[in-house]
Amino acid sequence: RRQRQMCIRDRKENASSICANLGSGWRLPTGKEMNYVFLNAGTNGLPNNFFSDSYWGKNEDGTFIVATMSDPNGNVTTDELRNGRHTVRCVKLRYPPVG
Repeated sequence: RRQRQMCIRDRKENASSICANLGSGWRLPTGKEMNYVFLNAGTNGLPNNFFSDSYWGKNEDGTFIVATMSDPNGNVTTDELRNGRHTVRCVKLRYPPVG
């Protein structure tokens, strides 16, 4: 996966469109993807440049999550967190899925 960190802290209403405006295929990462990136930052070709304490994500079911170092997959995202401003870090598949 390619990643692009935006130096933008914004609300959930704008987070998805920030990624979409980068071009075809850019989107918010899922909780599963954020968990993987937090756990493997600096290895496997992943950047180790997490400058924020909270990042927007969006699961396949459309649920917005907030990933943090203490909750990297966003499982305990509260409504209070969803109403805040968090860093946008967009992802894009480097290669199309096979099969």
